[in-house]
Amino acid sequence: MQRKSFSRGSVSFCSLLLLSFSLRGEITVEGLSDRKVYSDRVSFRIVVEGDGEYSAELNGEAVPAGEKVEVADPDYYELLVRRTGTGGEEEKFIRFIVKASERGGTEVGLPPWTPFPQIPSSDPEFTGSHLVIVVPARWVRGLEIPFVALLEDGEGERVGVNGVLKGEAFPGSEVTLFRGVGSRILPAEEESGLVSYVGRVGPLETTRQIEIEEETEWREMSGSISESVDWGEGARVHVTADLTVEEGASLAIGAGSVIKLDGEADFLVKGKLFVRGSREDPVIFLPADRSAPWGGFQLRSADSHLEATGAILTGGGAVENWFAENPGSGHSHRHEQPVVFVSNGAHAVLSDTYIIYNKGQCGHGEDGFLTMTKCVAQRAVTFGQYNGGSVTLDRCALVEFPEAGRPFADADNDAIYLSGGSHSFTRCLIGWTLDDGIDAGGSASASVRVAGCWFESCYHEAMAFSGAGERHVRETVCLNCGQGIECGYGREQVYAENCLSTADLVGARYGDSYDWDYDGFRVVMVASPSTLDSDL
Repeated sequence: MQRKSFSRGSVSFCSLLLLSFSLRGEITVEGLSDRKVYSDRVSFRIVVEGDGEYSAELNGEAVPAGEKVEVADPDYYELLVRRTGTGGEEEKFIRFIVKASERGGTEVGLPPWTPFPQIPSSDPEFTGSHLVIVVPARWVRGLEIPFVALLEDGEGERVGVNGVLKGEAFPGSEVTLFRGVGSRILPAEEESGLVSYVGRVGPLETTRQIEIEEETEWREMSGSISESVDWGEGARVHVTADLTVEEGASLAIGAGSVIKLDGEADFLVKGKLFVRGSREDPVIFLPADRSAPWGGFQLRSADSHLEATGAILTGGGAVENWFAENPGSGHSHRHEQPVVFVSNGAHAVLSDTYIIYNKGQCGHGEDGFLTMTKCVAQRAVTFGQYNGGSVTLDRCALVEFPEAGRPFADADNDAIYLSGGSHSFTRCLIGWTLDDGIDAGGSASASVRVAGCWFESCYHEAMAFSGAGERHVRETVCLNCGQGIECGYGREQVYAENCLSTADLVGARYGDSYDWDYDGFRVVMVASPSTLDSDL
């Protein structure tokens, strides 16, 4: 959701209440009207009449009377004109906005913000870190290879440095690391044998071996699973149409398995699905043909349960208008199919799982429950919208929605949108979005806790809060965003403690400029030395 504001750092809104207007005459300004929005540019002229002396200021800077003045920079403006003569002093006060038409209605009252480009980290910044590569140990000849890279310290925590990872085995397939995380789809290998990937970034180097199979025997699956089934480790399964795990049944998939799915094929999980991979030997879900994306996992009841460790989900979210084509699935700012859909009390619990390079949304919730630990979501239209229920993310990274460096589009490309429910984000990395990092609001009350997180390079707000509900933010950084923390509309309460908002266009903002009234909001900001305590 995009936000607008009439605030400006050099001009206090309270000054509107302190200005006194003389009724002794009328000053004429051609080309301007009070409280009007102009697209891209506007010119005006203060008409000089009689023998009075004129002075004028535009946002505190002197402008000439009697001459044409052109304003072309998008922003909020205040023009104050004074005329002094024998009859005393007269004043005219005009407020107006110049907006950038290319940004639609997303930044009315604010200059358009484009995040600054990423700067690679220097070698000393890598000190104490090591490079982790998540890639299949055995792979299928002719299929693209999903690839994830992580930078971690000795305790397995993300190290927030930037760089470009290069591997000699795949020239031209560099992986950009965003504060210590990155992913890519590597080209398929057409020959069998051992591929040695030697990855280098900064002063670090790591080698992973990928064995490309000579022949692969696929087990074709579709229809229903009505009992407990274990596909074992290293399974090669081709899902040719929807596959349903029925209520009371379970399906287990072991490490090193490859599940390729035909276009729009879904996993319908009415019972339980267990995915038991690892970083060293992940389970891969991918399309049989990337030009024909598969669908996703659908969990639609309290009996539905997905538990995944060490998995990579890529190439899903096939249906562009999925919510309209699936009545009863709720509503979303975006219409594309989610890869992981949880509703009506369903649970999805993911750890060391990577949802990368998908056509649709990473997920969606309708009174469902999503828990993720040390996961990465990258390259989708959005991480997803969650209405009610809860989202609990711990040490996760949500980056590139839809893609870093893509030209701006007014298309609700938030990292995550929350409406209602109770949600928690701890030590997460969120950024490189064409809209907000976290957008929590709308008409439904939502409780949100953000602790020890890092937001970077969001075109709009790092955190956009509106609607009823308390939001607590602590020990969190907002860097290179349009706005750091926004307390928008409704009766929400936002508490930000021991936070840093820097290199943003606006650090913290009250309100936006939708055309309705605002009431009942407040921000409490406390800045004092502190360290992350044990409850993080």
